[in-house]
Amino acid sequence: MLLSFGMMLKIINIILIIEIFALFSFLFYLRYKAYKAKEETDRWIKKVEEERKRNGENRKV
Repeated sequence: MLLSFGMMLKIINIILIIEIFALFSFLFYLRYKAYKAKEETDRWIKKVEEERKRNGENRKV
């Protein structure tokens, strides 16, 4: 059974909307992942600075 041209356009439109939603979801996931990695890096730098202060090394990282 052949679909009418308008029906095919509606189906393509729905598929494009789903793909755009998936793309934005993936981009927000990457942004969240980068935010978590930055938090981890900042926490690690703070830990290293505290260890250096305890060991008597007063220079910056």
